[in-house]
Amino acid sequence: MDLAAMRDLVERDLHDETNATWSTDEIDRAITRALDEFSYSLPVEAAYDKAALASRDIDISSLSDRVIIQAVEYPTGNYPKTFVRFSQWGDTLTLHVATEPAGTDTARTYYGKVNSLISAAAWIASTVYGLGEYVLPIVPNGYRYECTTAGTSDAAEPTWPTTLAATVADNSAVWTCEAVTSSIPTAHEYLLAEGAAGFALAQWAAEAINKVNVGGDTVPRRYHTLGSDRIRAFRWHLKRLGRVNRVRIRQLYNPYYPIVSRNTVVGP
Repeated sequence: MDLAAMRDLVERDLHDETNATWSTDEIDRAITRALDEFSYSLPVEAAYDKAALASRDIDISSLSDRVIIQAVEYPTGNYPKTFVRFSQWGDTLTLHVATEPAGTDTARTYYGKVNSLISAAAWIASTVYGLGEYVLPIVPNGYRYECTTAGTSDAAEPTWPTTLAATVADNSAVWTCEAVTSSIPTAHEYLLAEGAAGFALAQWAAEAINKVNVGGDTVPRRYHTLGSDRIRAFRWHLKRLGRVNRVRIRQLYNPYYPIVSRNTVVGP
């Protein structure tokens, strides 16, 4: 589901399809807030490889959308996998290994990142596109395209590939084909919509307190109650999903054998 479809779902839930009460920006802001809370309970699983590791420290500043670091595998390629202890301070991961990495092995960081709803505009001719921007073909074909080489688009639309990871040159820009999918599981789309509707109701009630209303404070209070009930239900489900996810993570990254200390204590 993309952002527009989620917005439509929330507006139908609020009976505000014509945006008489909430603007598009207000609905999008509520969706973003619900999406952030959802991500902390059920983040998207991702991995980051640091090749030729020559230090115990790993710079993870490029993982700007991370929510949590789950585990670090070092070195990769072993079976069973060898997960090592680590600590995190800001954008630096420090591996707690006895021997300093010699620059020949790879460390793989498993982390959870923020969920996303697909949002992309149609391709435009003769336009400067930055690295990481997304576009859709003027006539949608079920795929979206990420700008993997920044540049200016051509005067004519390119022939879009429909094979995942395939690239196409567009004047000085280069696009890479991706599936038009959302990281939100289909089974949880209505849960996200419920949370967004709750935040929208609560926000409306907060803003209406200082406004003159025909019904006095009855209407804002009713909206506040409705919003609070939805937010409470949303967070209850998130708590349940979070517990399930934590159990799964503990099983997924559980070492196959106990950690053996390499410290040697020399007696008197």
